[in-house]
Amino acid sequence: MKKIFIILLSIFFCSIMVVGGNTATYKILRLTTPTINIGGKPLKVGDTFTGTKDINWTDQSQAMEVMDVDTHSKYKLSAKVFQTKGAVKTVMDFLLKTNQASSRDNEMAPELKKSQNASQYPESRIALVIGNSNYENLKYLRNAQKDAVDVSESLLSLGFDVVEAYEVNYEDMMTALNKFASLAKNYDVALFYYAGHGTQYEGKNYLLPINFENQRRSELDRTLHADDVLQRIENSGVPVQLVFIDACRNINSSWTRDSSEGLARMEGGIGSVIVFSTQSGKTADDGEGDNSPFAASLINNLSDPVSFSETMTNVVKDTYEITDHQQYPLVVGSLINDFRFNPSGNELKKVDVYSYVPSPSQRNDNVVSKSKDPIVKNSQEGERLLDEGKLLLKKFRFEEAAKCFQQAADAGNAEANYYLGEQYYNGNGVKKSFPTAKSYYKEAADAGFASAQYMMGVMARNGQGGDKNLKEARAWLEKAAAQGNKQAEKMLKQL
Repeated sequence: MKKIFIILLSIFFCSIMVVGGNTATYKILRLTTPTINIGGKPLKVGDTFTGTKDINWTDQSQAMEVMDVDTHSKYKLSAKVFQTKGAVKTVMDFLLKTNQASSRDNEMAPELKKSQNASQYPESRIALVIGNSNYENLKYLRNAQKDAVDVSESLLSLGFDVVEAYEVNYEDMMTALNKFASLAKNYDVALFYYAGHGTQYEGKNYLLPINFENQRRSELDRTLHADDVLQRIENSGVPVQLVFIDACRNINSSWTRDSSEGLARMEGGIGSVIVFSTQSGKTADDGEGDNSPFAASLINNLSDPVSFSETMTNVVKDTYEITDHQQYPLVVGSLINDFRFNPSGNELKKVDVYSYVPSPSQRNDNVVSKSKDPIVKNSQEGERLLDEGKLLLKKFRFEEAAKCFQQAADAGNAEANYYLGEQYYNGNGVKKSFPTAKSYYKEAADAGFASAQYMMGVMARNGQGGDKNLKEARAWLEKAAAQGNKQAEKMLKQL
């Protein structure tokens, strides 16, 4: 009885601590949609709400990033992740489900999500996907959760049944692994994907739960050992074994003198392949977009109807190019079976490697001024500068891209104004400014660019860069919709 009382008491105090912390105010830093309904009100980027307010997601693709205005702690929240946590409606509920006490609540054993496309593929396929962004004591990872969600959706489209685990502590990580390993023996292909923090110690790799404190060496006993993951898959006897680890972000440990960065090289048995997001001993980029460079490259190459080895070659090459030759994924091992992710060439959703809505606190204060360089105002020069700016965006070189777009606009390229509007709207490489963004959008909108017309409608509807004006919003949206802009058509129905 005494032991039970102590456990209940610890859970009670943990709950009090989390609940108390969530009467705090949260500020919305990023949204995948113009607005989100919280506490019965439509909120936008920059608005605030309390942790006890219900979040009403419109669909499973909706996500946002928020910041506790008192502690400046950031959290990645999404409809899909909330769904995996059970009856979660508020930030308070979410943190209660992801704290240490949550593992003692067995109501949320991970479910196996069945693919609707499994019958279209020659092999039976299963995957375990884990994504951790909201670390309590380590650096917040903006993209890890989104990477895992997008990889999971791609795998489901490719016939994989998927066990999903997001924002998980040690116990929940092990529960997910145990379920995956017990099911894998009934499949032909088993795939493991992890996005989050990882570290190495004495040549061994450890994948870290969200409550990892990084204070003592003994804490590594309560992490997911990468070697154990591989061994569990091998022991299942599944013919094709694939392990993807995007966990090479470096962390500093006070309990070791080991200065090695990234993760250590691993090798599996026959029929297994281990793919690291970067080389051994190197660190990987979490990315400035909605996905890490590695995850974006992986997702965008899964749809090609080529061999597994060709797919991995393309993933390595694309990651290398996107990161301006800074990150080179490592592929260890080879398959015996002729496996292809997408043998029929079915069309899959791809992700954009540079389009995103960033946190204002992560942007710099540089402002792109009007170019003083003499530029010949002809369409050829403007097109060249526009293309150069687009390429720089893909490489996350936002300041240089903004300068190219400004020069292209000065050279008479109207479309460049749209991209400048995007950069000032989001704060990419320039100081975020709605009025400035609106001025550039209007230049492009007046020239007939539908995307700019749509954004003029969004800003007029939201009161960004000026007063809210629904009549003006409708006028711009109608112009964009007349040119076939689907987003404008959808927003018009909501006005």
